Amino acid sequence: MSYTIENGIPFRTTDPIDSSDLEREVHPLLQKRRVRYTSAEREELGQLGPLESLPRCLLPQDTRRPVWQPPVFYYGWELNEEKILEFAKENGMEVRAQEMWLKSEVTEDIPPEDITPHERHPEDWVYVRYFNRNRTIIKVFIAYMQELDIRGRGIGWPIRVALSPKGTTRVFAFYSNYTTDGAPKSRYLDMLSWVMDEFGMGGELKWWLSSSDCDWRSPDSRWPDL
Repeated sequence: MSYTIENGIPFRTTDPIDSSDLEREVHPLLQKRRVRYTSAEREELGQLGPLESLPRCLLPQDTRRPVWQPPVFYYGWELNEEKILEFAKENGMEVRAQEMWLKSEVTEDIPPEDITPHERHPEDWVYVRYFNRNRTIIKVFIAYMQELDIRGRGIGWPIRVALSPKGTTRVFAFYSNYTTDGAPKSRYLDMLSWVMDEFGMGGELKWWLSSSDCDWRSPDSRWPDL
């Protein structure tokens, strides 16, 4: 896979931002200036799947006058979570977290060594250590990012949740339509392509609609904090 540099942004040889501004090429739901989509509309948006390229009408406009701003789209790969977790287990990278539980909620499948009585209320509360799926996935990728010395805005926390045909999915996101100026350098993308292939996540990068920022932003709202 090869990349070119345009205005400081590493793009595939096939430009991931569409050269056309015609909104008729965009699904009708994505043309709606809606502050809040309904549950049915969100489900329909998820069924569309990721976009191969992003129409320019879905890029935010940095203007002096208030305008409607588009939903957030992440540019990246869908995660193969099971393969990542298997790798983490084989390499001692599993993350265990601790939470305070009611003693009555503790089930028999939790090993006694993972349960610690609460220091003040041991009769009602306990601390439970458990395997944290999200933090384990993030740990694996941050380790790879540090090993490859990859830098870029948001790269320290590259896992995002996007809408998909199966509801939601986690995406390894290089940047969004709001943060293309912070994208990693093209040579890093080549290295990460190899990493993704190792995890069975190779293939083309795509634009994924954010599950939490899938609505249009009204002219008086702030830009998303990404």
